[in-house]
Amino acid sequence: MKYILAATAVVLPLALGSADATAGKIDETPISLIERHFEHLAYTDFAGYQAMRTALDPSSKHDNPKEGTYEATELDNYGHAWVYLSALVDYDPRSTLARQSKRAYACYLTARRNAMPTAGSEGGDVTGTWLDLADRCAASLRTTLLLWAEGTSVPLGREDLQGTAPYRMFFPFDAATITAIGDNILHYIARFEQTGETVQFVVEGHADRSGDEAYNMVLSKQRAEAAGSKFAAYMKNDPVPQIQAVGETEPLAPTQDGIRHPRNRRVEIMI
Repeated sequence: MKYILAATAVVLPLALGSADATAGKIDETPISLIERHFEHLAYTDFAGYQAMRTALDPSSKHDNPKEGTYEATELDNYGHAWVYLSALVDYDPRSTLARQSKRAYACYLTARRNAMPTAGSEGGDVTGTWLDLADRCAASLRTTLLLWAEGTSVPLGREDLQGTAPYRMFFPFDAATITAIGDNILHYIARFEQTGETVQFVVEGHADRSGDEAYNMVLSKQRAEAAGSKFAAYMKNDPVPQIQAVGETEPLAPTQDGIRHPRNRRVEIMI
């Protein structure tokens, strides 16, 4: 089922600053566009601004972000970004990239929302321009979020932000202990996926190729068990995780034997 927000469309020239934006002639960075877009939302479309804040704060909902006012498919597509963004904000709230990432994500959702009711209104179809802004904000989100994650030793890749990818949490070398940022990731996966019903999920453990193959199989199982237990504790109705261990056999980053790689030391959660 899709949840569509019925909202008054925002006049686009105010959000973008000039008519040249509709023709794609602005040379500004996406962040510059985002700043002016949200200044407009805050002062002239307060309801839209509040809806954006709600999208970024699931604690204000009774259930979870999937069941909020935005179209469900949009949150499904960018749910992974929401998880990693929220985990990073909790872990490093003073980062200079925190504000940029939050605004980029909110701008994406808001622009997508505003594109839905605008066709044929305001004297012309401005849907394409809202979608263009959404694309700019999405690009800014990906760039900023990945840079921020790298700075906190979370080796995210662009593919991790796609809704078709499993959720991924990473581990330090030769360890199965969940880090503080890893715990945040598990917590926000649970908040996003919480539906009130018992959730079935698989936790698959992985290792890089820096150790013995048999040792890595054991280590990958320990990682899956640690993450599965912690994740289940965050979910409702005491779900029982299905634990799988594949050792070093399915790397995200193929390497020669004996090579360490942070993207291969991970668990994948499939719900």
